[in-house]
Amino acid sequence: MSKDAYRRRVHYFSLFLYGLTITTIGPMLPVIAEKFQIAPKTASLVNTFLSVGFLAGVASASYLMKKPKRSSLLSMVVMAVAGIIAFVSGNFTMMALAFAGIGASGGLIEMNSNTSMVKYGAEKTALYLNILHFYFGVGALLGPVLASWFILHGLWKSLYLVLASLAVVVAMAMTRIVCEDEDTHDVWNFLGLFKNPFYVAGGMIALLYVGFEMSYNSWLVTYLNQTGRYDIQTASMALSIFWITMTFGRIFFGYLALKASRRVILSSIILAASLAYLFFLYESSSRAGQIASIAVTGLFLSSIFPMLVAVMNIIGNAKGKDINTFAMIFMGMGIMIFPYLAGMAAETYDLQTAMGWLASLLAVSFLLSLLFLLKLKKR
Repeated sequence: MSKDAYRRRVHYFSLFLYGLTITTIGPMLPVIAEKFQIAPKTASLVNTFLSVGFLAGVASASYLMKKPKRSSLLSMVVMAVAGIIAFVSGNFTMMALAFAGIGASGGLIEMNSNTSMVKYGAEKTALYLNILHFYFGVGALLGPVLASWFILHGLWKSLYLVLASLAVVVAMAMTRIVCEDEDTHDVWNFLGLFKNPFYVAGGMIALLYVGFEMSYNSWLVTYLNQTGRYDIQTASMALSIFWITMTFGRIFFGYLALKASRRVILSSIILAASLAYLFFLYESSSRAGQIASIAVTGLFLSSIFPMLVAVMNIIGNAKGKDINTFAMIFMGMGIMIFPYLAGMAAETYDLQTAMGWLASLLAVSFLLSLLFLLKLKKR
Protein backbone atom coordinates (compact mmCIF):
# COMPACT_ATOMS: atom_id res chain seq x y z
CA MET A 1 0.00 0.00 0.00
CA SER A 2 1.36 3.44 -0.91
CA LYS A 3 1.97 6.05 1.78
CA ASP A 4 -0.82 8.21 0.31
CA ALA A 5 -3.36 5.37 0.38
CA TYR A 6 -2.34 4.45 3.94
CA ARG A 7 -2.68 8.06 5.10
CA ARG A 8 -6.14 8.34 3.58
CA ARG A 9 -7.35 5.14 5.20
CA VAL A 10 -6.16 6.19 8.64
CA HIS A 11 -7.98 9.50 8.30
CA TYR A 12 -11.08 7.69 7.05
CA PHE A 13 -11.17 5.61 10.21
CA SER A 14 -10.53 8.60 12.46
CA LEU A 15 -13.65 10.32 11.08
CA PHE A 16 -15.54 7.03 11.28
CA LEU A 17 -14.74 6.93 15.01
CA TYR A 18 -15.93 10.51 15.50
CA GLY A 19 -19.21 9.77 13.70
CA LEU A 20 -19.64 6.65 15.81
CA THR A 21 -19.04 8.58 19.03
CA ILE A 22 -21.28 11.61 18.57
CA THR A 23 -24.31 9.64 17.41
CA THR A 24 -24.38 7.73 20.69
CA ILE A 25 -25.78 10.93 22.23
CA GLY A 26 -29.41 10.33 21.19
CA PRO A 27 -29.87 6.97 22.95
CA MET A 28 -27.70 8.10 25.86
CA LEU A 29 -29.57 11.30 26.78
CA PRO A 30 -32.42 9.66 28.73
CA VAL A 31 -29.93 7.37 30.47
CA ILE A 32 -27.72 10.31 31.47
CA ALA A 33 -30.78 12.14 32.81
CA GLU A 34 -31.87 9.09 34.82
CA LYS A 35 -28.47 8.10 36.20
CA PHE A 36 -27.47 11.61 37.25
CA GLN A 37 -31.00 12.54 38.34
CA ILE A 38 -31.32 15.62 36.17
CA ALA A 39 -33.99 16.89 33.79
CA PRO A 40 -33.81 15.75 30.14
CA LYS A 41 -33.44 19.42 29.13
CA THR A 42 -30.32 19.66 31.29
CA ALA A 43 -28.96 16.39 29.91
CA SER A 44 -29.28 17.77 26.38
CA LEU A 45 -26.62 20.36 27.28
CA VAL A 46 -24.03 17.74 26.32
CA ASN A 47 -24.72 18.88 22.75
CA THR A 48 -23.76 22.43 23.70
CA PHE A 49 -20.54 21.29 25.37
CA LEU A 50 -19.80 19.14 22.32
CA SER A 51 -20.22 22.16 20.00
CA VAL A 52 -18.08 24.45 22.17
CA GLY A 53 -15.35 21.81 22.24
CA PHE A 54 -15.63 21.35 18.47
CA LEU A 55 -15.11 25.06 17.81
CA ALA A 56 -12.14 25.12 20.19
CA GLY A 57 -10.63 22.13 18.36
CA VAL A 58 -11.08 23.76 14.96
CA ALA A 59 -9.59 27.07 16.11
CA SER A 60 -6.59 25.43 17.79
CA ALA A 61 -5.96 23.29 14.71
CA SER A 62 -4.75 26.38 12.86
CA TYR A 63 -1.72 26.33 15.13
CA LEU A 64 -1.39 22.62 15.82
CA MET A 65 -1.53 21.57 12.16
CA LYS A 66 1.88 23.04 11.48
CA LYS A 67 2.81 19.50 12.55
CA PRO A 68 -0.05 17.49 10.97
CA LYS A 69 1.12 14.09 12.20
CA ARG A 70 1.40 15.37 15.77
CA SER A 71 -1.99 17.07 15.45
CA SER A 72 -3.57 13.82 14.24
CA LEU A 73 -2.10 11.89 17.16
CA LEU A 74 -3.31 14.56 19.59
CA SER A 75 -6.87 14.25 18.30
CA MET A 76 -6.90 10.57 19.24
CA VAL A 77 -5.28 11.20 22.62
CA VAL A 78 -7.98 13.77 23.43
CA MET A 79 -10.66 11.31 22.28
CA ALA A 80 -9.21 8.55 24.49
CA VAL A 81 -8.98 10.81 27.54
CA ALA A 82 -12.54 12.06 26.99
CA GLY A 83 -13.78 8.48 26.76
CA ILE A 84 -12.06 7.57 30.03
CA ILE A 85 -13.54 10.63 31.78
CA ALA A 86 -17.02 9.60 30.58
CA PHE A 87 -16.42 6.05 31.80
CA VAL A 88 -15.42 7.13 35.33
CA SER A 89 -17.86 10.07 35.57
CA GLY A 90 -19.84 10.22 38.76
CA ASN A 91 -21.78 13.39 38.01
CA PHE A 92 -23.11 15.37 35.08
CA THR A 93 -20.30 17.94 35.24
CA MET A 94 -17.74 15.25 34.45
CA MET A 95 -19.90 13.87 31.65
CA ALA A 96 -20.29 17.35 30.14
CA LEU A 97 -16.51 17.80 30.34
CA ALA A 98 -16.08 14.48 28.54
CA PHE A 99 -18.33 15.63 25.69
CA ALA A 100 -16.42 18.90 25.43
CA GLY A 101 -13.32 16.76 24.97
CA ILE A 102 -15.06 14.63 22.35
CA GLY A 103 -16.03 17.82 20.52
CA ALA A 104 -12.46 19.18 20.67
CA SER A 105 -11.17 15.88 19.32
CA GLY A 106 -13.79 16.04 16.57
CA GLY A 107 -12.71 19.53 15.55
CA LEU A 108 -9.11 18.33 15.21
CA ILE A 109 -10.16 15.17 13.37
CA GLU A 110 -12.28 17.12 10.88
CA MET A 111 -9.46 19.58 10.25
CA ASN A 112 -6.72 16.95 9.97
CA SER A 113 -8.67 14.62 7.70
CA ASN A 114 -10.29 17.19 5.40
CA THR A 115 -7.04 19.10 4.98
CA SER A 116 -5.15 15.91 4.15
CA MET A 117 -7.69 15.04 1.42
CA VAL A 118 -7.30 18.51 -0.11
CA LYS A 119 -3.50 18.73 0.24
CA TYR A 120 -2.73 15.36 -1.31
CA GLY A 121 -5.86 14.76 -3.39
CA ALA A 122 -5.05 16.80 -6.53
CA GLU A 123 -7.74 16.15 -9.17
CA LYS A 124 -9.39 13.51 -6.97
CA THR A 125 -9.95 15.88 -4.04
CA ALA A 126 -13.76 15.84 -4.39
CA LEU A 127 -13.80 12.04 -4.57
CA TYR A 128 -11.58 11.61 -1.51
CA LEU A 129 -13.60 14.15 0.48
CA ASN A 130 -16.82 12.30 -0.32
CA ILE A 131 -15.29 8.95 0.65
CA LEU A 132 -14.03 10.52 3.87
CA HIS A 133 -17.52 11.69 4.80
CA PHE A 134 -18.93 8.33 3.74
CA TYR A 135 -16.93 6.83 6.60
CA PHE A 136 -18.40 9.41 8.96
CA GLY A 137 -21.84 8.32 7.79
CA VAL A 138 -21.10 4.66 8.46
CA GLY A 139 -20.03 5.55 11.98
CA ALA A 140 -23.16 7.67 12.40
CA LEU A 141 -25.31 4.69 11.42
CA LEU A 142 -23.59 2.32 13.85
CA GLY A 143 -23.37 4.68 16.85
CA PRO A 144 -27.03 4.46 17.98
CA VAL A 145 -27.06 0.67 17.45
CA LEU A 146 -23.95 0.19 19.55
CA ALA A 147 -25.21 2.53 22.27
CA SER A 148 -28.56 0.72 22.44
CA TRP A 149 -26.78 -2.63 22.93
CA PHE A 150 -24.67 -1.33 25.82
CA ILE A 151 -27.69 0.33 27.44
CA LEU A 152 -29.77 -2.83 27.09
CA HIS A 153 -27.09 -4.83 28.90
CA GLY A 154 -26.66 -2.29 31.68
CA LEU A 155 -23.16 -1.30 30.53
CA TRP A 156 -23.84 2.20 29.26
CA LYS A 157 -20.65 3.83 30.56
CA SER A 158 -18.54 0.91 29.33
CA LEU A 159 -19.28 2.07 25.78
CA TYR A 160 -17.01 5.06 26.31
CA LEU A 161 -14.18 2.85 27.48
CA VAL A 162 -14.54 0.87 24.23
CA LEU A 163 -14.46 4.10 22.23
CA ALA A 164 -11.37 5.24 24.13
CA SER A 165 -9.70 1.92 23.28
CA LEU A 166 -10.55 2.35 19.59
CA ALA A 167 -9.00 5.83 19.72
CA VAL A 168 -5.78 4.30 21.03
CA VAL A 169 -5.78 1.79 18.15
CA VAL A 170 -6.23 4.56 15.57
CA ALA A 171 -3.48 6.59 17.29
CA MET A 172 -1.11 3.64 16.92
CA ALA A 173 -1.93 3.49 13.21
CA MET A 174 -1.25 7.22 12.94
CA THR A 175 2.33 6.79 14.12
CA ARG A 176 3.09 5.34 10.66
CA ILE A 177 1.55 8.02 8.47
CA VAL A 178 3.85 10.18 6.34
CA CYS A 179 2.95 13.85 5.82
CA GLU A 180 4.69 17.17 5.33
CA ASP A 181 5.00 19.77 8.07
CA GLU A 182 3.84 23.31 7.38
CA ASP A 183 6.65 25.78 6.67
CA THR A 184 4.74 28.84 7.84
CA HIS A 185 4.30 30.37 11.27
CA ASP A 186 1.18 32.29 10.30
CA VAL A 187 -1.55 30.32 12.02
CA TRP A 188 -4.57 32.64 11.69
CA ASN A 189 -4.53 33.14 7.92
CA PHE A 190 -8.13 31.98 7.69
CA LEU A 191 -9.23 35.36 9.09
CA GLY A 192 -8.19 36.95 5.79
CA LEU A 193 -10.79 34.86 3.98
CA PHE A 194 -13.52 37.08 5.43
CA LYS A 195 -12.40 39.76 2.95
CA ASN A 196 -13.37 37.61 -0.03
CA PRO A 197 -17.15 37.47 -0.70
CA PHE A 198 -16.85 34.02 -2.33
CA TYR A 199 -15.32 32.49 0.80
CA VAL A 200 -17.93 34.20 2.96
CA ALA A 201 -20.66 32.77 0.71
CA GLY A 202 -19.11 29.33 1.12
CA GLY A 203 -18.98 29.75 4.88
CA MET A 204 -22.64 30.75 4.96
CA ILE A 205 -23.59 27.71 2.89
CA ALA A 206 -21.73 25.52 5.40
CA LEU A 207 -23.54 27.21 8.31
CA LEU A 208 -27.00 26.91 6.73
CA TYR A 209 -26.46 23.37 5.44
CA VAL A 210 -25.33 21.91 8.75
CA GLY A 211 -27.99 23.95 10.54
CA PHE A 212 -30.64 22.29 8.39
CA GLU A 213 -29.10 18.82 8.68
CA MET A 214 -28.77 18.82 12.48
CA SER A 215 -32.19 20.44 13.02
CA TYR A 216 -33.76 17.86 10.71
CA ASN A 217 -31.92 15.09 12.52
CA SER A 218 -33.04 16.41 15.92
CA TRP A 219 -36.73 16.98 15.17
CA LEU A 220 -37.77 14.59 12.39
CA VAL A 221 -38.77 11.70 14.66
CA THR A 222 -40.86 13.96 16.93
CA TYR A 223 -42.47 15.67 13.94
CA LEU A 224 -43.48 12.39 12.31
CA ASN A 225 -44.79 11.02 15.59
CA GLN A 226 -46.91 14.13 16.21
CA THR A 227 -48.71 13.64 12.90
CA GLY A 228 -50.33 10.57 14.47
CA ARG A 229 -49.43 8.38 11.49
CA TYR A 230 -46.06 7.14 12.77
CA ASP A 231 -45.15 5.43 16.00
CA ILE A 232 -41.69 6.12 17.45
CA GLN A 233 -40.17 2.97 15.94
CA THR A 234 -41.41 3.74 12.42
CA ALA A 235 -40.36 7.37 12.71
CA SER A 236 -36.91 6.28 13.86
CA MET A 237 -36.70 3.94 10.88
CA ALA A 238 -37.46 6.89 8.61
CA LEU A 239 -34.55 8.79 10.16
CA SER A 240 -32.32 5.76 9.60
CA ILE A 241 -33.31 5.77 5.92
CA PHE A 242 -32.27 9.43 5.77
CA TRP A 243 -28.81 8.58 7.13
CA ILE A 244 -28.43 5.57 4.84
CA THR A 245 -28.97 7.69 1.73
CA MET A 246 -26.79 10.43 3.23
CA THR A 247 -24.00 7.90 3.61
CA PHE A 248 -24.07 6.19 0.24
CA GLY A 249 -24.91 9.34 -1.73
CA ARG A 250 -21.43 10.64 -0.96
CA ILE A 251 -19.82 7.82 -2.92
CA PHE A 252 -22.05 8.42 -5.95
CA PHE A 253 -21.45 12.17 -6.08
CA GLY A 254 -17.75 11.71 -5.32
CA TYR A 255 -17.30 9.70 -8.51
CA LEU A 256 -19.60 12.03 -10.44
CA ALA A 257 -17.27 14.92 -9.53
CA LEU A 258 -14.54 13.21 -11.56
CA LYS A 259 -16.64 13.73 -14.70
CA ALA A 260 -18.70 16.87 -14.05
CA SER A 261 -18.21 20.40 -12.73
CA ARG A 262 -18.12 20.59 -8.94
CA ARG A 263 -19.87 23.98 -9.05
CA VAL A 264 -22.73 22.59 -11.13
CA ILE A 265 -23.08 19.56 -8.88
CA LEU A 266 -23.15 21.77 -5.76
CA SER A 267 -25.94 24.03 -7.00
CA SER A 268 -27.88 21.10 -8.45
CA ILE A 269 -27.89 18.99 -5.30
CA ILE A 270 -28.89 21.92 -3.08
CA LEU A 271 -31.81 22.67 -5.39
CA ALA A 272 -32.82 19.00 -5.55
CA ALA A 273 -32.64 18.65 -1.76
CA SER A 274 -34.81 21.77 -1.40
CA LEU A 275 -37.49 20.39 -3.73
CA ALA A 276 -37.44 16.98 -2.03
CA TYR A 277 -37.87 18.63 1.37
CA LEU A 278 -40.76 20.78 0.17
CA PHE A 279 -42.43 17.64 -1.17
CA PHE A 280 -41.98 16.08 2.27
CA LEU A 281 -43.61 19.05 3.99
CA TYR A 282 -46.65 19.14 1.73
CA GLU A 283 -47.08 15.43 1.01
CA SER A 284 -49.37 14.29 3.82
CA SER A 285 -51.67 11.86 2.02
CA SER A 286 -49.12 9.07 1.59
CA ARG A 287 -46.71 7.77 4.20
CA ALA A 288 -44.77 6.00 1.46
CA GLY A 289 -44.41 9.32 -0.36
CA GLN A 290 -43.11 11.03 2.76
CA ILE A 291 -40.55 8.31 3.45
CA ALA A 292 -39.44 8.40 -0.18
CA SER A 293 -38.95 12.17 0.05
CA ILE A 294 -36.92 11.70 3.25
CA ALA A 295 -34.65 9.29 1.40
CA VAL A 296 -34.27 11.64 -1.58
CA THR A 297 -33.56 14.60 0.71
CA GLY A 298 -30.76 12.63 2.37
CA LEU A 299 -29.37 11.56 -1.00
CA PHE A 300 -28.97 15.12 -2.28
CA LEU A 301 -27.87 16.58 1.05
CA SER A 302 -25.14 13.97 1.29
CA SER A 303 -22.48 15.66 -0.79
CA ILE A 304 -23.14 19.33 -0.08
CA PHE A 305 -20.37 19.82 2.48
CA PRO A 306 -17.57 17.82 0.81
CA MET A 307 -18.48 19.34 -2.58
CA LEU A 308 -18.53 22.81 -1.01
CA VAL A 309 -15.04 22.33 0.43
CA ALA A 310 -13.81 21.14 -2.98
CA VAL A 311 -15.30 24.23 -4.66
CA MET A 312 -13.88 26.61 -2.03
CA ASN A 313 -10.44 25.22 -2.78
CA ILE A 314 -10.63 26.50 -6.39
CA ILE A 315 -11.66 30.05 -5.49
CA GLY A 316 -8.18 31.47 -4.94
CA ASN A 317 -4.74 30.72 -3.61
CA ALA A 318 -5.63 30.18 0.06
CA LYS A 319 -4.21 27.07 1.67
CA GLY A 320 -6.47 24.07 2.21
CA LYS A 321 -5.86 24.23 5.96
CA ASP A 322 -7.12 27.81 6.15
CA ILE A 323 -10.15 27.07 3.96
CA ASN A 324 -11.06 24.06 6.10
CA THR A 325 -10.67 26.07 9.31
CA PHE A 326 -12.92 28.76 7.86
CA ALA A 327 -15.61 26.29 6.75
CA MET A 328 -15.48 24.28 9.99
CA ILE A 329 -15.97 27.37 12.15
CA PHE A 330 -19.13 28.22 10.22
CA MET A 331 -20.21 24.58 10.51
CA GLY A 332 -19.69 24.60 14.29
CA MET A 333 -21.76 27.76 14.62
CA GLY A 334 -24.53 26.16 12.57
CA ILE A 335 -24.64 23.17 14.92
CA MET A 336 -24.90 25.47 17.94
CA ILE A 337 -27.47 27.89 16.58
CA PHE A 338 -30.09 26.27 14.37
CA PRO A 339 -31.26 23.16 16.29
CA TYR A 340 -31.83 25.47 19.26
CA LEU A 341 -33.70 28.03 17.13
CA ALA A 342 -35.84 25.24 15.67
CA GLY A 343 -36.72 24.16 19.20
CA MET A 344 -37.58 27.74 20.15
CA ALA A 345 -39.80 28.07 17.06
CA ALA A 346 -41.55 24.81 17.93
CA GLU A 347 -42.15 26.02 21.49
CA THR A 348 -43.33 29.49 20.46
CA TYR A 349 -45.50 28.38 17.55
CA ASP A 350 -45.61 24.65 16.72
CA LEU A 351 -43.30 22.01 15.30
CA GLN A 352 -44.89 22.12 11.85
CA THR A 353 -44.04 25.83 11.61
CA ALA A 354 -40.48 25.13 12.75
CA MET A 355 -40.03 22.41 10.14
CA GLY A 356 -41.40 24.71 7.45
CA TRP A 357 -38.95 27.43 8.50
CA LEU A 358 -36.05 25.04 7.84
CA ALA A 359 -36.84 25.12 4.11
CA SER A 360 -35.57 28.71 4.02
CA LEU A 361 -32.07 27.52 5.00
CA LEU A 362 -31.81 25.41 1.86
CA ALA A 363 -33.34 28.14 -0.30
CA VAL A 364 -30.75 30.71 0.81
CA SER A 365 -27.97 28.12 0.37
CA PHE A 366 -29.04 27.58 -3.24
CA LEU A 367 -29.00 31.32 -3.98
CA LEU A 368 -25.52 31.62 -2.49
CA SER A 369 -24.29 28.66 -4.54
CA LEU A 370 -25.25 30.52 -7.73
CA LEU A 371 -22.40 32.95 -7.02
CA PHE A 372 -19.96 30.09 -7.62
CA LEU A 373 -21.85 28.93 -10.69
CA LEU A 374 -22.07 32.36 -12.34
CA LYS A 375 -18.75 33.95 -11.34
CA LEU A 376 -16.14 31.20 -11.14
CA LYS A 377 -14.59 29.82 -14.33
CA LYS A 378 -12.82 26.79 -12.87
CA ARG A 379 -14.31 23.36 -12.27
